[in-house]
Amino acid sequence: MQTGGRELEIHVFYPVLRRALLPASAFPFSATLRLANIIGCHLPDSAVETLHFPQLKQLGIRYVKISAGALHSLIAGSPVLEYLLLNGGYFQDIRISSPSIKSIGLSSGEFIIEDAPSLVRLILLDPDFRRLDVISAPKLETLGGLSDRAHSSNLAFGTLAIQKLRAVNFMTGVCSVKMLAIDMDDLSLHMVINLMRCFPCLEKLYVKSRITMNRNYWRRKLQNLIRSLDIRLKTVVLKHYRGTRSQVNFATFFVLNAKLLEVMRFEGEVYNDDQISITKQHKLLQLEKRASAGARFSFTAGCRCVHNLTHIEHVRDLSITNPFEFSFFDYKNLDILGGTESKRLAHSH
Repeated sequence: MQTGGRELEIHVFYPVLRRALLPASAFPFSATLRLANIIGCHLPDSAVETLHFPQLKQLGIRYVKISAGALHSLIAGSPVLEYLLLNGGYFQDIRISSPSIKSIGLSSGEFIIEDAPSLVRLILLDPDFRRLDVISAPKLETLGGLSDRAHSSNLAFGTLAIQKLRAVNFMTGVCSVKMLAIDMDDLSLHMVINLMRCFPCLEKLYVKSRITMNRNYWRRKLQNLIRSLDIRLKTVVLKHYRGTRSQVNFATFFVLNAKLLEVMRFEGEVYNDDQISITKQHKLLQLEKRASAGARFSFTAGCRCVHNLTHIEHVRDLSITNPFEFSFFDYKNLDILGGTESKRLAHSH
């Protein structure tokens, strides 16, 4: 499907082992194309080598059989490319260099960001990514999808190396990153604090966890660390919140120690008087002792966004400034601000 020679959507529904070959003739308006979203086909080297996209800004590749060389040619032939989505399947030995790319979404595979001076957002869509090396991305502010569930995941930023959310080599932190989203198997305050030291200028933190076996006791264990830890967080969001002791202890650390905190949100599926008492949570979280007097605390319910860190489904979604915020679902929101409690219902538009 093409729209005025500016947008191209190709969806080919073939079995994985019999993906249809896509010839160069499938791109008759390559000179004026601004968006290309290609799904479920085979892009051979011969079809890509001769292509040039002088106006292409958004490129989506999903479940496409394509060599590393062909993908490199596509990127090199798109001098003003801003948004790149590589999703579905396994991408091996992919090197990305582009002076214009602002946002990248990646699924499982092995990637090297060699030179991306304009890159602001880097989103990992699959917890089973194998390796990601960021050699040069000085403007990177948003990093998401880091997980400890991958069988063998390695993330490197220069001298900083992170494996399954653990810093295995830490000499210099990445100060450019302001927003971080992580997907944890078991909620661990200790692990999150160590990540915060890797990204010392962090302002927004999104955490999703499946289980809460770790008790996250911290008052005695972390007293010395608290004195030296510079917490700059302004936003903390806990997804899949159920009010367990582990989650309460985790959240209380930030309530009592994050002096710059502006918003803390607890996202759950369904809240009622039998499952979560907001009044009880107010007491357990010690909100009256909060370190930031102006901090706002809210509990959202009936929101299916708790299952995902992001909702990146199309290359267009990469243009969203904050890919971890969901504002279009019906949900029940209970706000607590300055010791008072109010209830309101938000509707999608």
